[in-house]
Amino acid sequence: EAVAASLASAGEDGRCALWACAGGSGGGEPALAQAWALHCETADRSYLPCDAAARGGARPSSSVVAHLSCGPHGQLAAAAGRSIFLLALGASAPRRRLRAAAAVSSLVHAPKRRLLCAAGYGGVSVWEGFGLGEAPARLLPFKGGA
Repeated sequence: EAVAASLASAGEDGRCALWACAGGSGGGEPALAQAWALHCETADRSYLPCDAAARGGARPSSSVVAHLSCGPHGQLAAAAGRSIFLLALGASAPRRRLRAAAAVSSLVHAPKRRLLCAAGYGGVSVWEGFGLGEAPARLLPFKGGA
C-alpha cells in the first residue's frame, strides 16, 4: 500500500525522513514512512559526544543535512555541503547525487519549468527534469554587489 508522506525532516545526524500522518495532512500522530542516512565529505559536520581517547583520538561525526525541497510529484531533494541527494519513497539509497558549484544555502523545486535549483556562493546551480535529466547543471553566476 502506498504511503502519502505529509512531512519531511532533516538534521545534524546525517539523516532525513518522510513522515505520514494518519487521516491525511490535517491530523493524527506522524509515523515514520522512510528514512535515509546521507554521507557527504564537503558537508558541515556534527560531532557526537564520546570518549575520543577510547576511539584512538577519532570522534564520530555525521553530515549536517541543512536543506530539503519537496517537488510537486513526491520528489525529495536533500542538500548537505555541495552534494544534493535525490530521494524516492521506497528506495533505501538516494536515486542520484548531484554536485553544486558551492555549498548549498538554499534548495528549491521550480515546478513550472521542472527545475531543481541550488543557491550558493557565486550563483545558482540549475538542473532540468528536477535533477533527473541527462544535462549537467547550469550555473547562473551572481557575484553580489549592487
